Amino acid sequence: MGKILVIDDSDDYREYLMTLLRRDRYEVDSLPNGFGVAARIKEGDVDAVITDLYMPGADGFETISAVKQQQPELPVIAVIGTSNSSDDCYLHLMKLLGAAAVLVKPVDETALLDIVRRLVSPRPYPHQDIAHACARET
Repeated sequence: MGKILVIDDSDDYREYLMTLLRRDRYEVDSLPNGFGVAARIKEGDVDAVITDLYMPGADGFETISAVKQQQPELPVIAVIGTSNSSDDCYLHLMKLLGAAAVLVKPVDETALLDIVRRLVSPRPYPHQDIAHACARET
């Protein structure tokens, strides 16, 4: 386990999240919006999804719904650009749709990584697998 699909229409923010997750040893893939999420999930190698709420095309609501229809047990972390009283309804709705967690941008890096670690185990680096195999043989 350990592959995260990041969905955000902002190239910069998507790249930021991908870099953060890669530093913590996760494999990362991305989409600029929710179009194509069902096909990507169907491939079977995604362990969690992080999605923005407000995106042109398929937004966060459609994305969460598509993920949960395809794989109900797949964890989804929803991210919203602002937090105000009208967004509170959206945050609640995202939880009702099945989001495991909802965070506000800019996300707290520690909080995001704690949530991801709780939901998904990182994949070991290839050299760690070799080192463990060599240690067992000696």
